[in-house]
Amino acid sequence: MHVAVLIVAALLAPPKPTRTPRPTPTPTPYPTARIEKMLAGNWECVSACPEESVSFQIQGDRRPFASYLRDRPAITGGSWQLDEGRITIHKADEVMHTWDIVTLTRVRLEVKGPPDQANAVFRRSMR
Repeated sequence: MHVAVLIVAALLAPPKPTRTPRPTPTPTPYPTARIEKMLAGNWECVSACPEESVSFQIQGDRRPFASYLRDRPAITGGSWQLDEGRITIHKADEVMHTWDIVTLTRVRLEVKGPPDQANAVFRRSMR
């Protein structure tokens, strides 16, 4: 009789709670505004750069870009756009450069350009 009672009790017992799967985390949006603020300013070439020095500015909704060669303007009147870690430099509807950000700190910017070239490294300029 003890065995029958145990079997009936086991069959009538509520099922063990199953472990619910963790919800899929909501992806956080790319911090474009924060990255733009870190990128804004003047940068000088350290190694393998297509431009000797570059300047990213933020003026309201505009994003002016300029580059310099030996302190003389090389590209002026350009603009830049940041999209998901990719910087695109435009000048009069023409794409001048497209760089993927590899590293960005307060003092160092490393970007990846064309596949056949080494990563370009810039340092923050105090000019």
